[in-house]
Order: sequence, then C-alpha cells, then structure tokens
Amino acid sequence: MRAARANWVTIDYPGARRTNPSDISGGKIVGSYADAFNWYGCVYDGTTWTRLDFPGGSDTTAYAIDGDNITGAYTDDSGKSHGFIYTIPEPGTIMLLGLGGLGLARRRRGA
Repeated sequence: MRAARANWVTIDYPGARRTNPSDISGGKIVGSYADAFNWYGCVYDGTTWTRLDFPGGSDTTAYAIDGDNITGAYTDDSGKSHGFIYTIPEPGTIMLLGLGGLGLARRRRGA
C-alpha cells in the first residue's frame, strides 16, 4: 500500500515580511501578517486578500473564523490588548452601502 502524498501550499500576504495563517472555515483562511512596522489581520479566500485593521488600534491579529465571523485582538493607544469579533459583510450589503453613499453625495451636491 502506498502512502498518500502531502500537498503543501505556501500562502503569503503580498509584500509582507511574515504571514501567519491561524484558522480556516469553508474557503476562507484568517491569520495575520507583518509589514515593516505593524501586524494586521487578514482574510484570504483563495484569490483575494483582505486586510483587517481595527479602527484606532494597532497590531490587529485574527485568530479564528466560523462562517463569516472572525475573532481576534488588537492593541489600543495605551498598549492594552482587546479582543474583537468582526463579521464579514455580505457582498450585497457592501453594494447597498455604496449605492446609498452615492445617493447621499448626489443629494448634497444638489442642495
């Protein structure tokens, strides 16, 4: 009987000096990557990378994913670490928000 061959795939966030995947759910992988200055969370769907950067925080890391919910941590300005839960928006929701923003911008220009 022949043993099955392992299939290794390297994944690196484009331009990062270090990439650390930490969890997978369905076709999405979450983890963190580092540039020259900070750590950022990231989601990879096999084609597209999405950066996760907690607003107003630094050193965002993503630890786990379940469906569209991601858990992780970030550091605030005082150096304290906090956890977070982030829900990946549905593509339709993103488009609706964009269309709503366009309508608002149009309304303001016309006023």
